[in-house]
Amino acid sequence: MNADKEFQAIKKFAGTIRAHRSTKTQTIPLKADSFEQWARQHQLEPGITKNNISVASKKFIVDNHGLDKSLLVNNRYAKEINNGWLDNIAADMYVQETFSVLCDLVNLQQLKN
Repeated sequence: MNADKEFQAIKKFAGTIRAHRSTKTQTIPLKADSFEQWARQHQLEPGITKNNISVASKKFIVDNHGLDKSLLVNNRYAKEINNGWLDNIAADMYVQETFSVLCDLVNLQQLKN
């Protein structure tokens, strides 16, 4: 995780959030013009928004098993929801890191045997 650029971006963002929270009070203006200026100044750090985090590599393929596939054939709405879930799982860097850790564990177990 220390070498992964997405995790480093999250770590940096968490530090920024901690720094902002360490101040006792924060004033948020209520007038539209002042609020827009405040919002621009307090936007998320560049490079860590969901749109900017890229999946570095496809380490695995996310798919349904046969029964789920057969249930989704005639239900367009459920298929659309399911495809969204599959895309989210495939792009989730925590799932990817978990997969990497499990692969390392399996490889270590094979070396012991």
